[in-house]
Amino acid sequence: MSHNASNCLKFCIADWPPYTIFLTWSPPYKVAGSTVDVVNIIAEKLGICYTVVRASDNDWGSALPNGSWSGTLGMLNRGVCSECRRRWKTYHKGYSDGRRNRRQTSVSSVYIDELTMSYLRPVLESDMAGFVKPFTSAMWGVLLAAIILVCVALSCLQNAQDALRPSAEREPTATPSVWENMKSSTFWVFSILLAQSHSWKMSARFVAGVWLLMVFVVATVYRSNLMAMLISPKVKLPFDSLEELADTDITVWAPTGSLFHDAMNEAAPDTPLARIGKQVYLSNFSPNVMLGYFAEKWGLTSMRGTLIYYLDLGFSRYGYCKHYVMSKGFFRTTSLSLAFPKNSTLKPKVDKIILRLRESGIIEHLFRSRVSNATECLKPVGVENNIERPLELGDFYGVFIVYVFGITLASLSFLLEFAAARGRTTKPN
Repeated sequence: MSHNASNCLKFCIADWPPYTIFLTWSPPYKVAGSTVDVVNIIAEKLGICYTVVRASDNDWGSALPNGSWSGTLGMLNRGVCSECRRRWKTYHKGYSDGRRNRRQTSVSSVYIDELTMSYLRPVLESDMAGFVKPFTSAMWGVLLAAIILVCVALSCLQNAQDALRPSAEREPTATPSVWENMKSSTFWVFSILLAQSHSWKMSARFVAGVWLLMVFVVATVYRSNLMAMLISPKVKLPFDSLEELADTDITVWAPTGSLFHDAMNEAAPDTPLARIGKQVYLSNFSPNVMLGYFAEKWGLTSMRGTLIYYLDLGFSRYGYCKHYVMSKGFFRTTSLSLAFPKNSTLKPKVDKIILRLRESGIIEHLFRSRVSNATECLKPVGVENNIERPLELGDFYGVFIVYVFGITLASLSFLLEFAAARGRTTKPN
């Protein structure tokens, strides 16, 4: 087509960052975004021009009770525009309603996205149980089994040596009992494990040497891991699924009439989607929605790509990651597409260009270039490279509890030994 303004294609879009972003809100519109970048490449390759038409209700379009469509799809059906940028419904009642519209339009898929949520990033806090984190539960179990095994082995070897000793060498008053051998072996094993001194009465030198070597390795690894664990804060996400969200009182925003809104209304009463209905704040999108999101009043429900854009926006504004996005979405994935009039001769040409752009990674590159500051915020919570956190008193609570418990046991043992000693000294001859 010629580049005469009257012959240019009319491209209907609504504001949907980072795909389409209006820079001006009055004609002639200036727009940016990763989809606009894709359309610019297509226009250059095909040698065509286009003008932007904005939906008056800033809506992509949904089926109305009278069979017509609102938003950009309605404008496309009425001939107001030649193409439109839309979100194709493919997973619930909107799909069957969309069949009437598909007789009038065809689509070229550009992105595949999913619906998910974003909320305030959790505050890093002390982990009172951090002193047990250097080893897994399986490793602690193996260590406990090793302690029992060594105690039993040393005690048995001590008893066997006493039993095999020639009777002439035995002193009835000096021969330890089975119980005394078990007690001395246990005390020695735990003393070595806790790096405490203890008298050497072990004759099973090979078993004792193996235990000394094992304790040295375990203690070295534990100390090294403990140092790292003490500065690694405890991080617990407020929620990472609809089930977890339903167990909280967190408010999340969702657009009225959206896919999420429709699915929530149609959900069975006993499902997590229905349970969170009381926590969902429904309204049309407005600047106040974003202000409330950054002011920590509620979370957001949207497509993952849009939420990544808001992570990028927050990092650019605050210099750190203020929010996170759920690791998994819900419902089926959704195709983000360009819609054309039915039997459009332009669509086959656009399909070929989009396919080449996708296979070469250009479409993904254009999207990532729009949200480059979100890279840090997409890392798992708690592993950001820019976090420097001093140790707090709470980091040592767990260690203090173990220390107090040990002192209590030692004091109790001392009192029992003291009482026994006094009993022996006061016993009449």
